[in-house]
Amino acid sequence: MIYPKYYWDDYKEVAKAHDIKKGTWYSRVNKGEDPLEAATRPPLSFKENLRRNVESGKLKLMEPTQRKEENLMNVKIKKLHPEATIPVYAKPGDSGFDLVALEDVIISPGKTMKVPTGLAFEIPEGYEMQIRPRSGLTLNSKLRVQLGTVDAGYRGEVGIIVDYLNDGDDLMNMFVMNNVKIEKGMKIAQGVIAPVVRVSFEEAEELSDSERGDGGFGHTGL
Repeated sequence: MIYPKYYWDDYKEVAKAHDIKKGTWYSRVNKGEDPLEAATRPPLSFKENLRRNVESGKLKLMEPTQRKEENLMNVKIKKLHPEATIPVYAKPGDSGFDLVALEDVIISPGKTMKVPTGLAFEIPEGYEMQIRPRSGLTLNSKLRVQLGTVDAGYRGEVGIIVDYLNDGDDLMNMFVMNNVKIEKGMKIAQGVIAPVVRVSFEEAEELSDSERGDGGFGHTGL
């Protein structure tokens, strides 16, 4: 039988006065700590305990770039141009990621243009990529990004369709409104990856009744 070099009974009163438990005291002493210090040293805070474990090599912290968000779907992207910008989410929790103009595009009042992104996507089967406008651009300009869908089977370049609203008389606005330059690198739209539900269609002679019925096109008011 191996007898301990120090005995709890010799230090228990001191340890109890410092709120040190018997197991903690033995653990410290067995690691070579002075028995009196083991009975009086306050328990380590979580932060201090973490620091010691990292310094001793017992625990290895990952670099920020190594940390990955959970439940992320992998989507392959191909750069069709070396200066194309890989999309990113601006903030944690964002639904949409920014899509950036590959080159300068000049658009005149009343016209519609396609803004290239220089990117092709491999959307997983059962999903689509929705093209949506950015609220700031819509609020602060007359540029309107058209809603779009990129299907899972499409492998070509994603382009953003943009309208330049022309209010009032076309002839008058030709002299009043200026062309707008969508600059290379501008965040022109946002993309959202969303699930798609495919259905089968069944022709029917009659449809079930509902409270709304065939009411539509503003029947509940503007």
